[in-house]
Amino acid sequence: MPLSARPARATMVRHREPLHEMNDRLCSFAMISMVATFRMDAHGLGESVVKLHRDEGLCKYARDLDKLTDKMGNLLLAGAFMCDEEIWSQTFDNYEEYRSSRVSEYFARMIGLLSEH
Repeated sequence: MPLSARPARATMVRHREPLHEMNDRLCSFAMISMVATFRMDAHGLGESVVKLHRDEGLCKYARDLDKLTDKMGNLLLAGAFMCDEEIWSQTFDNYEEYRSSRVSEYFARMIGLLSEH
């Protein structure tokens, strides 16, 4: 029997509370970073990551945050969309390396940047 011919069945769905709620800082980060990503604004994207870490008190020993802002933004933007060489070349040596990188490689590079700064 096709799905469209099957009679509708009443089901009771229990509403479950979310396991975790996002705090205001994380909500702000999500909004700002998404807007920056869709605007292809690498600097704004990197700035949102650095701001989140700063607001969470994770930059106590950080150094050279201006460089981190730009490097992080370029890396994340290159991972979100196909980007021009101007962006991906800040992180990858060549186009083949950029195109063949998997999520785990982006994650390793991101952790490397955070550790470096």
